[in-house]
Amino acid sequence: MRKFLLNFGGLFLCIFGTLSCSRLDIAVNWADTYIVSQVDDYFDLTSQQNKELKESLKKDILKIRQEQFLDWARELRRFNKYILEKNLNEETFHKYFAKALDTTRKLQSYFANTAVKFISTTSPAQLEHFEMTVRKKNVEDQKK
Repeated sequence: MRKFLLNFGGLFLCIFGTLSCSRLDIAVNWADTYIVSQVDDYFDLTSQQNKELKESLKKDILKIRQEQFLDWARELRRFNKYILEKNLNEETFHKYFAKALDTTRKLQSYFANTAVKFISTTSPAQLEHFEMTVRKKNVEDQKK
């Protein structure tokens, strides 16, 4: 039943995303909820941890929006210009790909305080739950 609900939910999100013209703001607005649900799967969060983590992530994501989104939009417009003018070559593609990877690395610093604060609130039982979940998922991944 859980698998059916997850599949149905995934299908619904895909359809909804397509109908909304794949707007980035939908993903960003739901990012905190998604991240917290993933963390909960691994750590079995308390309601207080859930609330605090979500609030902290919202602040981190807001800061990213304010500090990074304009730069990202500018870079995407430049990249789109190369594509539209049919000037995209392998060197230009690799340059933009490397820049995207660098941007991803820079995002980690935005979440550092949230991560440290969260880890400091975990109990030994939650850390054991994390270890067991990681092992279980590794076995599942190896079977795939």
